[in-house]
Amino acid sequence: MALTSQDGWRPQSSLILQAGTPTFGKDTATQLISTYTFGWRLRNGWKWDSAIRYGYDSSAGDHFNLWTPSTVLKVPLGEKWAVHGEYFGIFTDGRERDSVLHYLSPGVHYLVTPDLEVGIRVGWGLNDQAANFFSNAGFGWRY
Repeated sequence: MALTSQDGWRPQSSLILQAGTPTFGKDTATQLISTYTFGWRLRNGWKWDSAIRYGYDSSAGDHFNLWTPSTVLKVPLGEKWAVHGEYFGIFTDGRERDSVLHYLSPGVHYLVTPDLEVGIRVGWGLNDQAANFFSNAGFGWRY
């Protein structure tokens, strides 16, 4: 759901609500996720986006709150290429053993068509609980 359009320092923003209930297995608790996203397109063409996601989750009967904030700066390199730098965290609250994970991740993107983007990123954990390294590749398709 779109909330605001960018106007000066007021960001473009939206709210995303999701829910799901597994129908098979030991844990069939409903998972609720809400995400507030906001961001700005800067005058130099850079894009700065942030989000705060909240979820109520469970694992092996342990029900807990899950918070995942993120912020990313995407810098275009010509018309088809872009690079980004992202920080994100994953924090639990109310879990039998709470966790706090911090990550930093650079990446590169290529716009194949106006509606299809492919990208690759790597990342590093910034604290002891976080994984030391990760990488992934993916695509975004607007239809």
